[in-house]
Amino acid sequence: QRRSKQAEQQSSELLEQNSQLKRELEMTKNKNRDLEAMLDANKREIAIQWFIYGGSVLGVGLLIGLVLSHILPRRKRRDSW
Repeated sequence: QRRSKQAEQQSSELLEQNSQLKRELEMTKNKNRDLEAMLDANKREIAIQWFIYGGSVLGVGLLIGLVLSHILPRRKRRDSW
């Protein structure tokens, strides 16, 4: 009878511990899901920044090229005839 009572007590302790671990696991899964969503958002933001930087460099280069082509004197072509 004493062993049966001990086994029953141990069983209830294990069930309680199992329930606690399941709750912790669910909370950890939710936190992990939130962190992954934040990471994806940050990756998208970084990609957008790189596209903006690249577009800016392209635009500035194009403008400098156009301005310099009008400012610098052009060479006259000489025909070899």
